Amino acid sequence: MEVFDRLKRGSADAAVIPIENSLAGSVAEHFDLLLARNVSIQQEYRLRIVHNLIAAPGCEDERHSASLLASGGARSVPGFFSRGSEDKTYAFYDTAGSVKHVIEDGLRDAAGIAGRQAASVYGGRVLEAGIEDDKQNFTRFFLDPQGTPCCSRRE
Repeated sequence: MEVFDRLKRGSADAAVIPIENSLAGSVAEHFDLLLARNVSIQQEYRLRIVHNLIAAPGCEDERHSASLLASGGARSVPGFFSRGSEDKTYAFYDTAGSVKHVIEDGLRDAAGIAGRQAASVYGGRVLEAGIEDDKQNFTRFFLDPQGTPCCSRRE
């Protein structure tokens, strides 16, 4: 909802909104917000999702006693956690947010599961890349470049 508010206030020039994942399904809340806010969809992107185990810098272990996951991330990496791991998993509001939390709070016994970009943005370290089970995991995103209201949607 915040992204739509920022568009309306003019504090954001564009919004990229996840709308559907091939494994998790539609993001119903975003469909509702698109209709309620009457925004213009200018483009659609389809992005393959690659999950990585990301920890704070200086964390040397590939295994951690806790792993923070986004709810979507948890569905796409069950094989990773079934490799005899004792890890505890926790749902998190989104994948990049789990990495941000691990890094900003300096958690040494936790790792986030997210795309490689989250490691770059928050200063994390990729411990293991490509841990997703299904390599056909894609997410569709809609782009609203200016937050401009309109009457019709283009895909």
